[in-house]
Amino acid sequence: MSKSNSLAKIQGFFIFIIAIAILLHQLFNRNNSIPDIILYGCIVMVLFLFPTIKRSTFLISLIMLVAGHILLFYYDMNMDIWKSALSINLGLVSLFAFVPMLIIPISVGGYLYSIEMELKRLHSKPNSVYILLSFLTFLLGSVVNLAVIRVLYPLFKQSRLSVKRLGKAMYIGFISTNIWSPYFASVAIILHFLDLPYTKLGPFLLTLAITHFVFGNIVILFIAKKNNIEELFSVELVDDVIGLKGNNGNRKKMIQLIVIMSIIFALLFIIEKITGQKMTVLVSVIGIVGSVVWLYSLGEKKVIENHMLKYIIYSLPKISNELSLFICAGFFGIVVMNTPFNLIINNFVNEVAYKGSLILLIGIIILLPVSLAFIGVHQIVTVTLLATSISPETIGLSSIAYGVLLAAAWCHASGASPFSPLNMTLGSVLNKNSFKVGIGSNYLFLIGSILITISFVNMIK
Repeated sequence: MSKSNSLAKIQGFFIFIIAIAILLHQLFNRNNSIPDIILYGCIVMVLFLFPTIKRSTFLISLIMLVAGHILLFYYDMNMDIWKSALSINLGLVSLFAFVPMLIIPISVGGYLYSIEMELKRLHSKPNSVYILLSFLTFLLGSVVNLAVIRVLYPLFKQSRLSVKRLGKAMYIGFISTNIWSPYFASVAIILHFLDLPYTKLGPFLLTLAITHFVFGNIVILFIAKKNNIEELFSVELVDDVIGLKGNNGNRKKMIQLIVIMSIIFALLFIIEKITGQKMTVLVSVIGIVGSVVWLYSLGEKKVIENHMLKYIIYSLPKISNELSLFICAGFFGIVVMNTPFNLIINNFVNEVAYKGSLILLIGIIILLPVSLAFIGVHQIVTVTLLATSISPETIGLSSIAYGVLLAAAWCHASGASPFSPLNMTLGSVLNKNSFKVGIGSNYLFLIGSILITISFVNMIK
């Protein structure tokens, strides 16, 4: 076994152990601070991840970690602030580690094969193929995150859709689902900082997400029709996807998948209501328990251990970039929050709130993380500062409206930044520049969705 494979194996088990420890602590000691042994274990984990993460992620993470410590010592902050800063996003470790496990029963259960068969049946209807890809990205992405792009692209690249349109369909579907799904860090962080239950915030986020999804796909298809659909489809046809008739079994399988996903989300709502447990904890539990139960119901009980072992060894090391970035960014954000810079932001926002219009303020709060993310500053830093330094009541917004605003701002920033995991993943699978597959191809959707967000937040204020 090569050194790189050995290191990846160690990383996988290290992430799994730390994630389990954090999850158990959150389940049974929700009011206590994270124990030092877990905290220092996370530090060791990050150091183990550094050698294999992307160079850009490594540099950004290292800069935030070093800059945070410089500020920590310069302003003579105590050890409690250091621990708080380091642990602020550790709940996301279990979320990143366990939520994607649901891709295992989706793959093993033959659902992807059913999607492939349905795709072949729709081969002569490219508009339907486009909508199907965008919808599946929206549906499956709400649970398995970015893994949905790598899973769906190999299936849909055989269709008549051009590479550009494949990217658009996945981009719109993913950005839209990113706004509402409790399985995403964007929503999890807002719920944590604003101390809101998902049962209150979720319906508003879902409404905005569906609005963005419908708007994005209508705009793209309208433009394609106006341009005589010349850029929507590739010229070449793929022989092995022609001439297949519909299959009721495949459609039933897809309907079954939608039903199961709906049941999962319904369970989250019910359990949160009954237990009062944080949604970040519940989605992590569902990731583990749901995957095992689902595999068991599929008759895979004899190989569950094998599936889980492969997931730990081969899949968990792939989240190294996200873990490093979120832990370091959370650390930097909390440290900055304890410096005079926090007061500067607060005063600026309050001044705009008093002297300007609410719509202008909403636009500024959205554009701040968007513009900074475009030049490489991850939105977790700006959203953390906005969530912790500003009281929504002082600027004329309810906590619900402010939560929707920050969650949407996060997603718009992710869509605009060429450094975001979404655009980098799309660029990787499409073999295109991350700027081109992101804002370069989707600027109309991005601008329109920002305007929709401003109007929506102003309406529910």
